[in-house]
Amino acid sequence: MGARAARLEVKADRVVLEVARLAFADLGRLVRWGKHGVRLVESTKLSADDRAAVASVQEHRGPKGTLQSLSIKLADKNGALVTLCRHLGLFNQQDQVNRKQLDALLDGMANVLQRDVAPGRVKEPILELTRIAEDSYAKHEGAARGSPAT
Repeated sequence: MGARAARLEVKADRVVLEVARLAFADLGRLVRWGKHGVRLVESTKLSADDRAAVASVQEHRGPKGTLQSLSIKLADKNGALVTLCRHLGLFNQQDQVNRKQLDALLDGMANVLQRDVAPGRVKEPILELTRIAEDSYAKHEGAARGSPAT
């Protein structure tokens, strides 16, 4: 595998750069649209980054050669962004909420409930939310460790 990577000059920086090209593609650099319709920017006027983000371009013409439809499809921007986030460590290893985040979320929910629910009715919803969240967290933690989910 290392020999092939060397032969093809595949390096981690190159892979990350390619993913970034997809993640930061901007349709506005590829297409012009307005009251006079839609026009593609000529491919020769696009940067290499913009061309890399194009998955396909199609036009459909009618029987007399008149343009009926035009479409451009970009690479999966969301998938590229997720890949970059993982590479940069912006997600934890299981892409799940950790205990500190869960506690902060529960505190925020409790504050909202205390503010918006009558004082005599707020305690039970807070306790129920906490119980549900902790049960769900425990179930997800068990699944992440390979234990069967219940």
